[in-house]
Amino acid sequence: MSNATKQTWLITGGSSGLGKSLAIEALEKGHTVLGTTREIQNAQETFPEFEENGGIWFALDPGSVNAYDQAVKISEAHEIDVVVNNAGYAFIGSVEDTRFIARPARGTYSASKFAIEAIHESLSHEVQSFGIRVLIVEPGAFRTPFASRIITPAQYQGNGGFSLGYRGTAVEQMVRGMSNSTEFLSLVKGDPQKAARVILKAVEEGHEYLRLPLGTDCVVALESKIGSLQRDLDLTREMASSTDVE
Repeated sequence: MSNATKQTWLITGGSSGLGKSLAIEALEKGHTVLGTTREIQNAQETFPEFEENGGIWFALDPGSVNAYDQAVKISEAHEIDVVVNNAGYAFIGSVEDTRFIARPARGTYSASKFAIEAIHESLSHEVQSFGIRVLIVEPGAFRTPFASRIITPAQYQGNGGFSLGYRGTAVEQMVRGMSNSTEFLSLVKGDPQKAARVILKAVEEGHEYLRLPLGTDCVVALESKIGSLQRDLDLTREMASSTDVE
């Protein structure tokens, strides 16, 4: 790879899941990769080939109060071309139980995803004039350890992760299904390494789209969502049009 095409990638949550797969692919392509992780020692033990192939670890907890300052220091020390905002985990439970849409039992998780989509959609317009492109990657289910990091409301963990009022409802079904999803990982079709290659190709070659769905399950879900929105519009079009000033 020539110096003209070599890029510096900053990948948050680069020690596992899609972040790890992206780090592997980017390093193999000759890019410089800066990976953030909550525990460097653990990352070094579980992903030793990262540093062996030239990757550089930085300790960063996105949930800490000084996360922003830490990220600024990294950006000041390195000329970063690509930022992968990837670190995270799933917090599931009914909206009522979590106290803090979407699918049952995933209100909080889905709310965070809606927020990420909204802020990056706005960001894509704000930074366009600076030559910065934004890509919202929307992966379906992939064979990663993500499911093993699912947490539920602490006050209901002894009851399966939900309050008694939701027993026998879609909330119980979703919480139990998500909590046991690691047992069915072999049934998941998403290949994280293939996903990483698609993302890398989109970034390297440029893209005219804002969202990149990954996985056949994501395509099905996206088509269903678009259909639902279209039905709502068809049913309310006349009401919407009736509110204009005459």
